[in-house]
Amino acid sequence: IAPGQHEAFLRLIAQFDAANKEAGLPPRQLYVHQDGADWDFIFIQPEHNPPGKSALVSEALRKMGAPSDADFFFEIRRFIASHSDTAAVGPTTAADWLARASH
Repeated sequence: IAPGQHEAFLRLIAQFDAANKEAGLPPRQLYVHQDGADWDFIFIQPEHNPPGKSALVSEALRKMGAPSDADFFFEIRRFIASHSDTAAVGPTTAADWLARASH
């Protein structure tokens, strides 16, 4: 997160979590850095909303006056010094994942 922007960033994320709640979705899981590597926050969330939920989230954000589309892009980038995205499948188990193998 850009220096001095941690609280403002989390306030924006809290607004997005409130929109999720209004749409019947859970908030993002938040992990806050304590020691070690060079990250500040990790969020665990689905890559995509369930069918029909994205429109509900968008409507909730619109009612809140939260940024969306290009405005979201510009707003979120005010807070970010650098970031990376990682996609993963799960939760699962080793046995279930191995059962998906073709050999």
